Amino acid sequence: MIHIDKNDIEVITRYDWIWIKNKNYLESRDNIKGKYLFFSDDKKELLYLAKVILSKYRLAIAKIPSSNTPNKNKGFGYVLCIYDSKNRYCNELKFLATNSIAFRYWKSDADTRAKKYSKQYINNK
Repeated sequence: MIHIDKNDIEVITRYDWIWIKNKNYLESRDNIKGKYLFFSDDKKELLYLAKVILSKYRLAIAKIPSSNTPNKNKGFGYVLCIYDSKNRYCNELKFLATNSIAFRYWKSDADTRAKKYSKQYINNK
């Protein structure tokens, strides 16, 4: 089990998102180039997972829609976005998927700007 020091992780709700920040992140946030995506109907489970991943892999920031945000991921529940400078942890993170949490791998910022979506998302719109 990963120890999560509450002093190292900050959780802030801003606008339609819950932001989870790792105060021990060493790289510049300007280096972020994409995100790992997890989906679940259980927001609390995703929040805990975000804290674990940020602590274990020393990543900077993650976000989950707040309860006031309409579900933009029809058929998937909530999305957890964990930001990174490059796609380097997919092999490790895929093992964190459970019966209630789906891992959808890496999505680059370029794909996000180009509005490229996974087949699963497009089929459930």
